[in-house]
Amino acid sequence: MAGNSPVAEIRYTLDGSAPTAGSILYTGPIVLSVGSTTVRARGFGPKLLPSDTVFAKLHHSRHGPRLFSSNLPLVIIDTFGNTISRE
Repeated sequence: MAGNSPVAEIRYTLDGSAPTAGSILYTGPIVLSVGSTTVRARGFGPKLLPSDTVFAKLHHSRHGPRLFSSNLPLVIIDTFGNTISRE
């Protein structure tokens, strides 16, 4: 029934605001500048209710993780230039 599957668009913001149907359309990797950024995303589509909003606080350091410290657990992902996808 692939022909009956709803199609959704993922829209996101980088300023901490809630995504709307007019927010930036996700089409590929999001380029971040040095510093912290909150990415909020939500799915939209015809005949679909908007999805729940999901968010992630990301930190990009010019010096890499060796000069970054935190009292919180950290997950550091280095894709070595590859993209991460869900199979």
